[in-house]
Amino acid sequence: YKQLLAQGESVNLRAIYAEIAERDARDRSRSVAPLIPASDAVVIDTGNLSISDVQQRVSAEIAARFSFS
Repeated sequence: YKQLLAQGESVNLRAIYAEIAERDARDRSRSVAPLIPASDAVVIDTGNLSISDVQQRVSAEIAARFSFS
């Protein structure tokens, strides 16, 4: 949104959200290579996390699954 505004584009934030939601729905429901997490994927909602929080969460998930000696 900010990038488009900076480029002088006339943009509507709600329209952008709607376009993204439509794209994501299309990608999830396509017959070939649908965009879905792997069965063993760890999904981390980063929407309300800082970069540092995300790094800590990812590190904790890795440490929980692997042993590094």
